Amino acid sequence: LMFLDLDNFKLINDTLGHNAGDEVLVAVSRTLHHCLRQGDTLARFGGDEFVVVAPGLRSADDATAIAQKLLDALDRSVQLGDTVVSVNASIGICLIPRDADSAEAAMSHADQAMYRSKRSGRGHFRLYAPELDIGTVLDVELAAELKRAIRSGSGELSLHYQPEIAISSGNILCVEALLRWHSPRHGEIPPDRFVPVAEETGLILELGQWVMATACQQLAQWQQQGIHTRMAINVSMHELKQPDFTERLGALVCEYRLNFDALELEVTETALVQSAESTTENLARLRALGVRIALDDFGTGYSSLAHLSTLPIDKLKIDREFVHGISEALNNRYIVEALIGLSEQLGIDVIAEGVETGADLGVLSELGCESVQGWLFHRSMTGAACTELLQTLSAGRNDPVVGV
Repeated sequence: LMFLDLDNFKLINDTLGHNAGDEVLVAVSRTLHHCLRQGDTLARFGGDEFVVVAPGLRSADDATAIAQKLLDALDRSVQLGDTVVSVNASIGICLIPRDADSAEAAMSHADQAMYRSKRSGRGHFRLYAPELDIGTVLDVELAAELKRAIRSGSGELSLHYQPEIAISSGNILCVEALLRWHSPRHGEIPPDRFVPVAEETGLILELGQWVMATACQQLAQWQQQGIHTRMAINVSMHELKQPDFTERLGALVCEYRLNFDALELEVTETALVQSAESTTENLARLRALGVRIALDDFGTGYSSLAHLSTLPIDKLKIDREFVHGISEALNNRYIVEALIGLSEQLGIDVIAEGVETGADLGVLSELGCESVQGWLFHRSMTGAACTELLQTLSAGRNDPVVGV
């Protein structure tokens, strides 16, 4: 039994409308039907979810071969009027009776495997294994520990900071706040492990409020010490959808006696494309107050270059996927050059993430990139270390760019 879920289908519904979504579902149904054997059963389970029952297979390899065939067939574009959209899916596989002794257990296990497939990057399949049950339990336990860490003030959560550097002058233009969690039980837990859990459980709202408050407090301390820089804070789609998001941020600005133009909110491409009306209103109100909006990870999600002109942003962050090794990867160079040129025409600032070598920096400078961020200059650092760096630069005792 295979549980199949379309990736990013909600984006199609939200951006192109439900009629377009229906057309995609019809196209997907036909594609799946043509790929299956006589005797296999295909059903639309609900929404963008499909179930395939394939009897008589001899091994797990036979099942994975069918799953790969389905993924390959779905990995294509669908023409919707004048618009072309990409379609792909994630599949979870449950082998019967090895993995389940009832229809209910089979559906549950295939669903768990599909969920893990999405978590591993989407566009893949995964076989059910008993440890997936353990993983589900671990997520529940992790959520409970995260909730305690947020509310206890135990010091497990902290912000580290990574500067953004102007290529022309070497000055620090902005400092990005990066969330870290050191659990007494598990040690360092990476954000890509606990942030999805926070989003799935609703803890992301409390976590995001803690991040904003801590970042604003640090920025206020710097200003009191005569250090003036901009603070970039990552916010999730779930936070931006809250009707009172602007008011809560405004309350922090007043509490710490900050100016709105000292803040920059980093929003992922997917979050903006999936934005509801409340999200758009929040961003418009924040920009009117002077808050800058940066689009993070551009090029790794759904948007096209043409879509860039419609997004309410002030700065574009080119993802490290295109920056790393740009001095040797000609295709990446073409992509970055196009992004820089288009951003310049639209009046949008550009920064390249993940700069690690002088050769890559040279290419970015040649292409007209304005600013960069990466290990070539500074790794993320504690608040104390960043304070020391900013104080040193403010006093003019050292060259602001290190590592070049």
